[in-house]
Formats: sequence, structure tokens, C-alpha cells
Amino acid sequence: MKKKILCTVVAVMMLLFTCIAGGCGGGKSDSGEVPEGAATQNTQTFVNTVTQIKNEEVTLASGARIEVALTVYDLLNDSEKKNTEVIEYKTLLDGYKSKYDLIKAAAEREEQERLQAQLAVEFQEEVEKLPNIGRLTLDDKSFVEHIRELYEKIGEANKNGSGVVAAYETLLQAEAKIDELKEAAHAEEVRLAAEEFIDAVNEIDEEEEITLELGSVLENLLYDYEEFTDEIKEYEGVAEAKEKLDGYYAQYAVLRDERDVKEFIRLANALSPVTSITLGSERAILDAENAYKEMSDAARAEKGVDEANEIVKAARARYDELFAEAEEKRIEAFIAAANEVGTDIENVNIKWYDVLHKASEAYSALTYKSQLRSDVKAAFDRWNQAQKAFDRKGYQQIPMKEPSIHYSGDNPPHLIMGTGMFDDVMAFYRVTSLDQLGQHAIMWLNIYQNDEVIARGEINMASDFFNNGSYLLMNYNVQRIIKSIAADNPKLVSGGTYAFSVNFEDKKGEFIPSLQSKVSAGHVYIW
Repeated sequence: MKKKILCTVVAVMMLLFTCIAGGCGGGKSDSGEVPEGAATQNTQTFVNTVTQIKNEEVTLASGARIEVALTVYDLLNDSEKKNTEVIEYKTLLDGYKSKYDLIKAAAEREEQERLQAQLAVEFQEEVEKLPNIGRLTLDDKSFVEHIRELYEKIGEANKNGSGVVAAYETLLQAEAKIDELKEAAHAEEVRLAAEEFIDAVNEIDEEEEITLELGSVLENLLYDYEEFTDEIKEYEGVAEAKEKLDGYYAQYAVLRDERDVKEFIRLANALSPVTSITLGSERAILDAENAYKEMSDAARAEKGVDEANEIVKAARARYDELFAEAEEKRIEAFIAAANEVGTDIENVNIKWYDVLHKASEAYSALTYKSQLRSDVKAAFDRWNQAQKAFDRKGYQQIPMKEPSIHYSGDNPPHLIMGTGMFDDVMAFYRVTSLDQLGQHAIMWLNIYQNDEVIARGEINMASDFFNNGSYLLMNYNVQRIIKSIAADNPKLVSGGTYAFSVNFEDKKGEFIPSLQSKVSAGHVYIW
């Protein structure tokens, strides 16, 4: 209906606009001016729209035509509104509008009464769905609340009906029953919490003596008590149980303080003499400091604690002095590393990785306070500009999981590598086989002796591996790689003990090789 009215109004407005813009409609004098109150095409349009209403009985359906006629009237100018016929038909239109408003108001009242009657019926039907009052449980609480909401929406006139009054009495009984059940449930919760607390304290009664091991039990019970409501605290027997608990905790506190004092003095003495403090002493100093923080005031007042604390403070001062000296060396190391960065930043290439990485590691080793120093910030700016240029070139590390390499137990061994170490690299190059991977990257077997890389040899990914669920670098292939580079490397000798790692390197030099992960175990090779 609204869409129909809108279309009608739009059509009329377009007609009026056309007439006004195009000068249609009579009533003009010879000079071209329209006399005041003269009939025009616009006034005729208004009269016609009112005539359509005049020829029909005013009903609810007349609303659209009346709204259109009022809109057309509003579009008339002041001169057109003074036209005698317009004045006559506007009076008629106002009458039709008044009559329509009365009909509409009556219809809305009727609709409201219908909705109210429907609500009253729905309310009674919902009440009939309730279980017998004696069978109500707390599970019915939300349904009872729903029925109450329905009742509140019913008008006062409809609430006086006999059916609604009877249903409302049932609702009141149900609400009272729900309140009774809620109170009973709450009382049961109070009882259970109180009796559980009392029983837990009584269990401690059965212990022959209070020990340090009971500390967590006592502390948890004290915490539970602090969380209790006043109802639980006032429950019969709770106050007496709390008094017992406080007594047990007082005994425990004495034992705890004795233990804490002994432990703190032991930790402090381990830091003496202070001249033995090194940078490796940080953990021991922190342990002593934390032990002191955890001590109670009573424990801190015990004999020997103050003297022990002075040792800890002196150890801290010595450590801070050593740390400052070491930090100064770290700052020097970073500045030196940053100074190694070249100035030809636009021509940065993959070979810059090592120097940039060294500067990065040196910077990360500094404290935040050191990073704010002016000389450090200046060095950082030099390094950071080069690092950004390096990153813009698109250099990145080949993604590779930490390799899982296992020795087979043979002599010489097979190297057994999990499939997981290949998955990310294959995904990176979008290949599905080692043969395809070999077209993009080189895989190296790195050989260590005494934690130092002494040689590396290329692994032929297309032929060296035996795939049986994992990737096996067979013993004869390991031996072949070592033999192939031993002639030019005097550190590789028959019967030597070596450790291994593997890594990938992009053939085009577009990506930084993955960081090496050394196998911790070694093996004696004999050939």
C-alpha cells in the first residue's frame, strides 16, 4: 500500500513539475501573468484528486488518496490556494481527512483489543502447560518467568476476565513455589559449603602433628573461608572450625619461618665471598632475593637474617658492576658490527647477510637502557638503513623446521631424517619431490668436530636418499661424501669422531640459507 501511495504521489508531482516548468495550464492574461486566484492546471489536478475521494465512501482504503490530495495541495502556490474552487475542495478534503482519522482510530482500537484478547488467551494457554504445583522444579523457573512477562503485557481491562484471573492465581502459586525451591537450594548450598569446610578442618585433627606438607591444605582452607558469605560463616560449627584452623596455621607458620630462615641463610652463604661472584651468579642471586621477599616479617626478624641479607646485597652490587662492564663490551661489539655495514646501501646483496645478522644479534643482546644511548642509537640507524634495504630486495630465509636427525646404530651410521624437515621447503618452492626440489636448492651435509664446522659436502637429493617413510641418507652415501672432500681437508681422517647437521641453500642466491642445526651426538667413522 505504501509503495502504491508513493508511486501515485511521484506521478502527480512529476505532472505538476512538468506543467510548472513547461508553462502548461491556462489562466494567463494577455501579458503572460496569471491573475491571483485564477484556475490553473495545478488547481485542476487538485480538484480532480479530491473528486476521486468525493465519488467514493470514505473507508480505511481512502487513506492513500487523501494523502495524495494533501500532497498535491501542499504543492500549490499561494495564489493557487486562493482559487475559489480550491478553497471549496480543500474544505471537503479536510472533512474527508477528519472522517478517515476517526475510522482509522476506531480500527486501531479494534486491532489493539483483538491483540489484547489474543494475549489473554495465550497467557491462559501457557499457564495450563505448567506442571502441578507440587511437581514444579527449578528447571521450570524460566518458563514461569516467561508466563509472568506475558501477563504484564495484558491490558488492565483484559486482566479482569474470569479465565485470566484464575490463571493468574495459578501463576502466583507457581512463583511462590519457585521462590520456595530457590530458598531451599540456597540453604542446601550453604549447608554443603559449611559442612565441607568443617569436615576438612576435622580431618586435620586426625593428623598426629602439623607439618610443612600441610601448608597448601591450610592456606587453601583459609582462602575458602575468606570467600564465604556471611551465611556460611554464621552456620553452626564454622566459627569453631575456623578457630581450630587458625591454631593449626600458627603452628605451621612457625615451621615455615624456621625453614625459610635456614634456606635464605644457606642461599646467602653460597654467595660468599662476594669476590667469587661472576656473571654466571645471576640465578643464585635472584633465588636469594626472591627467598627474602617471600619471608614473613617474623622470619626476617630472626637472628642471622640481616647479616645474610647484607651478603645478598653485596653480591647484587658486585654482579651489577660486572654486568655493566660486560654490557659496555656488548655495546662496543654492536657499534663495531654496525660499523662493518657498508655505505653502498642501494647495491646491497645477499652477501651482506652475515654482517647484518651479526649486528642484529649484537643489538638484541643489549638491555633496553643501553639501546637508548646516543652512540648506540647512531649505530642502530646505520645498521637499520642497510637492513631495510636488504629486506626490500626480498631476501629471506628458506622456511625449514628444526631437523630431526637420528643415527641408525650402524657403523658407519645411516642418517635418518624425518619428513617434517622437508615439508616447508617443498611447500616454499611448490614442488612435490626431492628431485624437483634439487632443481631449486642445494642440500649440504655439514661436518663438525669439537663444535666447529670443518667441512661440508653436497647431498644429491635425487639419488642419495632412500625414502621409506622418512628420508635415509645411507651409510655408504655418508661415507662417500666424506671421502670426496677428505683429500682436500686434513681435518677429515679415518677413524675420526664427527657430528653432523644439514641445511638448504637457494641456488640463485635469492634466499638466505636456513640456520644450521647441529646434531648433538657424534660417531666414529672408519673407512
